[in-house]
Amino acid sequence: MEDIKDLSRKRYLGAKMNIISSFVSEDDEIREMVPVIERFLKGLTANKIIKILKNITGDDSIKFEDLGKNIYISDHMWGSNKDIFKVLFQSDEGNKDIEITVATKREKVPGDITKNEIRDVKTLQKRPGHVVPRFGVETAWGGKKWYVEEFIEGDTIQELETAGKFTTAMRKKIVSCLLSISVGLGGMVPADINGGNFIITDDTNDAVMVDLGGRRFRVFRKASENIENEETEG
Repeated sequence: MEDIKDLSRKRYLGAKMNIISSFVSEDDEIREMVPVIERFLKGLTANKIIKILKNITGDDSIKFEDLGKNIYISDHMWGSNKDIFKVLFQSDEGNKDIEITVATKREKVPGDITKNEIRDVKTLQKRPGHVVPRFGVETAWGGKKWYVEEFIEGDTIQELETAGKFTTAMRKKIVSCLLSISVGLGGMVPADINGGNFIITDDTNDAVMVDLGGRRFRVFRKASENIENEETEG
């Protein structure tokens, strides 16, 4: 067997593994994206696929050698610039299969994903709690930037408000989430604050901001200074 270090450096994931798709959507636009997603996955190096698995699951013991030949992918939901799907990595032993639900964000046109956005998502991984999705990996493919992150299961604030289920406790969690983000980003918060960008998680009822975007709004410099109205872009 080829040395795993050489495989990680030189060869693509597709050199070892079979990708088996079971997409059920009949939407033409989604069907057109299936081969794109397949080629994207095959284009990931061994190092990048292990980085995704370790970051999203939090399990640092995962090794590429433990994975079997088959990867099963299926659709979960699709957005205007995020594709969410389930990925099952089959293990050789059969009892160590790894299933994750991931969101891949891709540029519609080059420049859509700014340096600010990727840098800040990575920075906020270090904050206490769970204020943004766990970051998997960034890559360039097809002349555009892509990044992979954890998919957050839950309802958006917009959905909760429409259903009349948005509570005062949830509002406090949103405020807490934004305060944590502002501290983590040195006084800046994302400019695109809206009900569609926050999710209350199904499992822990945490508030998570799922789309930071590239623009920022400065809310403070020092405790003694007045609130600023400065905006920055990526």
